[in-house]
Amino acid sequence: MDDNGSNTLSDGEQGSQSGSEVDQLMNDPPANKCFPSDEFFMLSTQMTQLKTSQHSLWALHQCLQTARNILQSPRIRQADLDCVRRFFREELYGNVDKVLQFPQASKFGLHDAEEHVLETLQLLVLVAAEAFEYRTSLQPSAQTLELDADLQPVAQSLLHLFNMHKPLHSEVADAEVPETTVEFNQLADQLSEKWALSYFEDNEMEEGDVQNEEPMVERHRWLTHLVNLFGHVGGFNSLLLLLRTPGNLAFPLVNMMTAVLSQAIDVASAQALEKFRQVATVVLEHLAQLVAADSERLANYGEDRTYHTCQILLNTNLPRFYEKDPIQPQVLVQIKDVQCTFVLKMLESSNFNKLLSGVTECKSMLKGAVKDQKPPDSPCSLQSLVKWMNDNNIVQRILRTNLHQRQYVEQVQGIMLILTQSQYLTSEHLDMLWAVTEKVLGALIVVTHLCHSLICIFSVCVGCMCIYLPCISHLLLWAHFGRLPVGGWQCRHAVACCGFRSVTG
Repeated sequence: MDDNGSNTLSDGEQGSQSGSEVDQLMNDPPANKCFPSDEFFMLSTQMTQLKTSQHSLWALHQCLQTARNILQSPRIRQADLDCVRRFFREELYGNVDKVLQFPQASKFGLHDAEEHVLETLQLLVLVAAEAFEYRTSLQPSAQTLELDADLQPVAQSLLHLFNMHKPLHSEVADAEVPETTVEFNQLADQLSEKWALSYFEDNEMEEGDVQNEEPMVERHRWLTHLVNLFGHVGGFNSLLLLLRTPGNLAFPLVNMMTAVLSQAIDVASAQALEKFRQVATVVLEHLAQLVAADSERLANYGEDRTYHTCQILLNTNLPRFYEKDPIQPQVLVQIKDVQCTFVLKMLESSNFNKLLSGVTECKSMLKGAVKDQKPPDSPCSLQSLVKWMNDNNIVQRILRTNLHQRQYVEQVQGIMLILTQSQYLTSEHLDMLWAVTEKVLGALIVVTHLCHSLICIFSVCVGCMCIYLPCISHLLLWAHFGRLPVGGWQCRHAVACCGFRSVTG
């Protein structure tokens, strides 16, 4: 500071500072973050080797190690990040799936191959944790939505890694975790929070086994170790943090991350499961808002099954959190309400993809209700679902249009068959089906599709011995008075068979 109180520097000091700034710019100029580093060229070369090498496990290990080094860098260069994203997008999931499909890629017969497989899977867990931690540091933007698309294969790889029914996990179900790969385990016992607990199964005793053998045996130590590792390095915390604001994420990534959590509950501790359920409730609330608003975020652009992601989330991923929780049945009721709203919204549209999605979801709801066999007074029971369908004229709505589309008619036929098997098919349903045939009698393809559906219904009636006499009499009158369309001789034959068997049987 000079006499005037200003912070000016002397000539010597100015020259010294200028020299240090020049040195810093030469060593790490701002533009350098746009240029690739040595890791960029290394990962690019390793990705080429991964495509051509006969030792895909070793090549995958090298790619994962380099990708982790890039993600751990305090200042990630854009070119390096783009290379890691390309590795995620093009190579990661397919090669991880090869490893999990034992023994095609793992080759346990080689020396130390078992340890090398686990080391590679541990690297996958560490890279995934680093990637999701990096995503938590970003603000929502169009660029982050593009990054979310590249993170989907990462989440999908974790989803398959945490699946205990994969061939690799089945092969090593009774194996110990190799000591040479678990320096992490030295610290694990000292940690207060466990993300995964030991998994026990009934011991299937064979003839000659000692009677006092343990009735339960510990299995899937590898899986437990990998789930714990992902939690201890912050992977689960990153997923939970991201899913607390699902509106900031691409919807397919929300579904995939939710699937990872639902897959991990097979070995999750009680504390971890409670955290998973809390964030699943947030996801369900967000999904309910999207469905009520008929948001375009639910759609998968570029795919035939436009709303397939939403349906997986409703039918598979979210229910898994609460299937074994008798204390919170109201959550399953909320899921069912969202499903009903989704069906109604889809059937109100004139868009074929939406109509097909609505019919498919209605069929899935019926199949789930038949499988669960809830008590009749339960809001999620088959009886309650059929009542909702009747109150909202669902059968009439699904017969309104698109009956010339085979894939649509197949879903409608599935609904009618489930109603038939469950003994909820009524004469009114058949009247609705036939009324459509009369309206479009000139459309041969529609008549053909509907007649095929009737044949299937008749076959189920006979095969399941659930013969509805009012319905059969309806059908016999149609056949007798010629109401069945020209070319529907197969349908008349099926009606005759049903009538004969109902009388003679």
